[in-house]
Amino acid sequence: MSFFANIPYDATHKLPLQEGSIELAGNCCGTMMEVYHGELYILPKPEDSVICIKYRHELCWAPIATLSGQFLGRYKHFISDLISAKLPPPPEENIHDASFSFMRKMYEELTIDQRKAMTNSEDFRQTKLSNHICRSCYEYSDHLKKCIHFDCGGCCEECESTPLLIPKETGGGGGGGDEVTIMIIACRACERPQVIKCPICLDNKSSSELCIIGCHHPFCWKCYGMAVIKGNQITKCPLCRCDIVEIIEN
Repeated sequence: MSFFANIPYDATHKLPLQEGSIELAGNCCGTMMEVYHGELYILPKPEDSVICIKYRHELCWAPIATLSGQFLGRYKHFISDLISAKLPPPPEENIHDASFSFMRKMYEELTIDQRKAMTNSEDFRQTKLSNHICRSCYEYSDHLKKCIHFDCGGCCEECESTPLLIPKETGGGGGGGDEVTIMIIACRACERPQVIKCPICLDNKSSSELCIIGCHHPFCWKCYGMAVIKGNQITKCPLCRCDIVEIIEN
């Protein structure tokens, strides 16, 4: 990673250091020298994007393209704000029409077993009510939290706050031959581990490394953010070809 807050530069266009600020390298650092105290620095081009981060208790500029996963996770909200500012507003959903209210009332009169059977049907998944039924407790919720998996039904805030542990693998437990089960966190709605392959770089990414777009397909922050920053904004999902009109905080 390249940090260059203290490397000599032409300060004519220097901007104040403000954590999370994203600028072009040429705007915030001017013309920078490539050699400093006998060491060669690989510096960004003037048109490259840099972000102000806190490194070893000091603020400095760093090229976004070189950020590690740790720093991407720490500053993903700033990158998300940059991307969201370039997107059109998402369409609003009307959940107060008569047919929706009637269907919700009928659903709430069902038993838990009947609710489970209904939510598993393909016809129900096509309704607006489906987007408001927790797949863990099967109660109505104005806002569901879906995980990184595209077809996750989502769960309410209360259920989402309670971790679900599932076994990852089983192996030998040492000399005694006892089996050891490793437990990992999974989504309470779909019961799947929170790791998925980014469709752009094809690397396995954890939930903290992913952003979710409106169609609920995930991308890693680095791939999606760099496309926007480089001026090649992805306007359609490469998996389903839907227009990208929203980024859902993950």
